[in-house]
Formats: sequence, C-alpha cells, structure tokens
Amino acid sequence: MKIGMMTPNADGRMEPVQFAVTENIVRGSSDETGHIYVTSENGNTMIGVWGCDAYAEQLKDYAYDEMCTVIDGVLEITENGKEKVTYRTGDTFFMKKGFTGLWESKTRFKKYFMISA
Repeated sequence: MKIGMMTPNADGRMEPVQFAVTENIVRGSSDETGHIYVTSENGNTMIGVWGCDAYAEQLKDYAYDEMCTVIDGVLEITENGKEKVTYRTGDTFFMKKGFTGLWESKTRFKKYFMISA
C-alpha cells in the first residue's frame, strides 16, 4: 500500500470527528478534527492526523495499540497508579491496548497516529 506524504493539516482535509467518549470527559470539550489517510481492509488499523481542544478524558480499557507523534501542543498522560508523563511537539509515544488513566491535552493539540485494534 502506497500513500503520499502526511501533512500536519492533511492538506486542508481535516474535518470534525468523534473519538473521545463523551461521558468520560472530565474537563473541557474535545472539539476534535481529523483526517484518516489509510484504513486497513479489515478496519483494524488506521493512520491519520487528529487534533483536539484542551480537555481531559478518563480513558478506560483503551481499545487500541497506538503510536503517536505530537505535531503541536502539550499532552499529559497519567496511567492509573503511575506518574504523569508529559509529551510536547516532536515527541513520539506509545499507548498500549487496555490502558486506563487520564489523558489531558493542556492546549490545542495535534498528532499523527497509527492505531491497531
């Protein structure tokens, strides 16, 4: 499968999306936008760009393995029972399927992502 270069604003193709679970939002409003570049034939893997406003969400038994690279913003992730970790523009991180903890985007936030169910 061949795709072109991924760009931070998806070449103007960002549109409203809803990945945050509304009842798990504990502060702010996610106001999400995104663009999916690739979805696998079975729908289990997606690659794209995603952005949100500053908000906090209590993630429960996260449904995906996900690799992210921060395009813009500051994000704090606190896995239950562990210390808070801060990610900033240029950082790449991994969230394991089954993760439970707090996701806090401190500012408008944008990332490249690849998720696999």
